[in-house]
Amino acid sequence: MESCFVMPHEDTPRQGLWLSPLDIFLPTGRCQCRSLGRKAKAPVVFSTSWQAVSVYFSRPIENQSGTEWTKGVDSNGRPDIDCNVEDTFFIVVPSKLTVDRDAFSHLKAETERHRHRLLGKVTGGEAAEQPTTARRRRPASIFLLMDKALKSEIEGVEEIESCFIAPSEDTPRQGLWLSPLDIVLANRGHTPNVYFYRRDVVAASANTDFFEVGRIKEAMAKALVAFYPLAGRLHVDGSSRPKIECNAEGALFVVARSELTVNDFSDLKPSPELRRLFVPRIEPVSIVLGIQVTFLSCGGVALGTVLHHAAIDALSACHFLQTWSSFCRDGEAAVVDLPCHDRTLLRARSPPVVHPDVHSMFSLKLNLCEPSGPISTKIFTISVHQLAALKQICGGMSTFCAVSALVWQCMCVARQLPLDAETCVTFPVNIRRRVTPPLPDRYFGNALVIMKVASMVRDVVLGMLAASAAQIKSTLGRFDAELLQSVIDYNEIAGMSNKPAKGNLPDTELRMIGWLGMPVYDVDFGWGKPEVMSRAESVRSGFVYMMDGTDNDGGGVRVLMCMEARKMEEFERLQYFLMDKALK
Repeated sequence: MESCFVMPHEDTPRQGLWLSPLDIFLPTGRCQCRSLGRKAKAPVVFSTSWQAVSVYFSRPIENQSGTEWTKGVDSNGRPDIDCNVEDTFFIVVPSKLTVDRDAFSHLKAETERHRHRLLGKVTGGEAAEQPTTARRRRPASIFLLMDKALKSEIEGVEEIESCFIAPSEDTPRQGLWLSPLDIVLANRGHTPNVYFYRRDVVAASANTDFFEVGRIKEAMAKALVAFYPLAGRLHVDGSSRPKIECNAEGALFVVARSELTVNDFSDLKPSPELRRLFVPRIEPVSIVLGIQVTFLSCGGVALGTVLHHAAIDALSACHFLQTWSSFCRDGEAAVVDLPCHDRTLLRARSPPVVHPDVHSMFSLKLNLCEPSGPISTKIFTISVHQLAALKQICGGMSTFCAVSALVWQCMCVARQLPLDAETCVTFPVNIRRRVTPPLPDRYFGNALVIMKVASMVRDVVLGMLAASAAQIKSTLGRFDAELLQSVIDYNEIAGMSNKPAKGNLPDTELRMIGWLGMPVYDVDFGWGKPEVMSRAESVRSGFVYMMDGTDNDGGGVRVLMCMEARKMEEFERLQYFLMDKALK
């Protein structure tokens, strides 16, 4: 592979190029990419044939004024282009293209992280965002084209169809008010999950189409009648309260096929590659729901889902998926539990009142820091026998409390935290039955608060696991309806953060997310339940997901751990050492 800057072979004018009003009027932050390779039905970034890709970034003039720098503008503040003969970036890609996936993922993440700064250089300011309520499709970004090219040419995933599924009947057309618990999650983006379905011998011998696309689409259109906010668009413009525009524009639906098999993912763990393969990329980001059905060469199917966290929490996501799959499996005989869309049930008081204990008992802000190195993700399985022994050591505590105490202790030791430092474990709690009056069981939205348990590292590392587990249980039993209302009031005052939630938790903090008991496997479209389900990607060090084990695991618990790669090996050693010790 070769990359270089190509300059004109003769002298050219070196000056600032004045831009006309029509140039300045054009959308900012755009660059054009064109491929000369085969299969170039649309611009692509990579292909398996020889090709050249030219990406044009204009380097702006940088004039110093005092201690301030003005980029891409002339002395009068007008945007212009510095014709400095540095600007055409030329890449040649050989036909036998090999890609270091980890390096590419890191490069892409860094590019995304600096995207607004890079694109801002083209225009002399921050890249302008188009209104999220626009109905027209935006041009595909270079990142979307890169994803599609990698899927199709390198990974062997070919996109067959992409469309939007709208509700099959008329639905309310209005703005859906979001509660403070929704708004605080608006900058978290979309949650990606993937389900793998194996086509068993019975299904293969039956004269029916496995995961018939038409049937799945029809069922989805029916489900969106009751769950109509998922067919809308998230409206966040910074000048007014975020809301969901219930406009029935539809949920994104992608059909793809791949030469991969279910067995290729027997050691399933979240990764950027897994997300890129089986989860649709969402553009524009205002789309609330995206689905991708990928047919595998073994006859199985990978179902990728992506839902914006400002719209719903995990329990509401399960409610929708159960309803959708029920329509597909049972047709008109499907039993539907209607969702409750009244989010004013979690409205703040006027004026808001924040109880002093809120700050010590709840994690009110997601404090993220810059990554200090590569991140590793692993799944640890705790067997039924190991879990029973662990709970016995912890004095008969619940699975969540016992496993959280174990992970907390291993994390502190693996990271070699100072004994006199303070550490904390935080975890989301479902408040549907804890507020007064209780929310409807099928409340559709975010009904979560983040609780916090703090302790000295010395007590976590040198103390008994039972003590840490008891501390977690005690915190769960302390809060009441007044404290919960105070959390809602606090989030109303704080509003939505304008910064994307990117980075890692501090080394002293752990976020335990419990999916125990959730019906994540009750997604049967008529061809059986998924063999395995997981997050498609987990990128924040310090985040841990706890879910029920599968039949293949022999039950127990699966723990999805994300932390610094250099510390993961020590964490794994400690975790298995303590579990073996518990069994003796």
